Amino acid sequence: MDSIGERLKSIRKMQDMNQQQFSSRVGISQGRLSELEIGKTFPSTDTLISIAEIFKLDLNWLIHESSNSKTNTNIYSEIESLLSMQSEEIQSEVLSFIKFKLKENNKYL
Repeated sequence: MDSIGERLKSIRKMQDMNQQQFSSRVGISQGRLSELEIGKTFPSTDTLISIAEIFKLDLNWLIHESSNSKTNTNIYSEIESLLSMQSEEIQSEVLSFIKFKLKENNKYL
């Protein structure tokens, strides 16, 4: 994901919300959300803060474009933000999957 619009769309889909539900929860119009998701406009500071607070996201992750040179800290923060939106059951499943993949590559003790 490179743009804030793509991140917003990803957050919305992870929450299993349509644009009307997401925009209503955030306090913007569905048309405005559509413009944000396609990159036509940029969200206001208040909207960004609201989204970060409502969905318990790292504001830095939400604002800054990702790049191939992400630091591990940014990756961990992104994972934490994504997992924080999930149930404990899903979090446990994701952790099990990560452990499985690491064992598969002999990188987990």
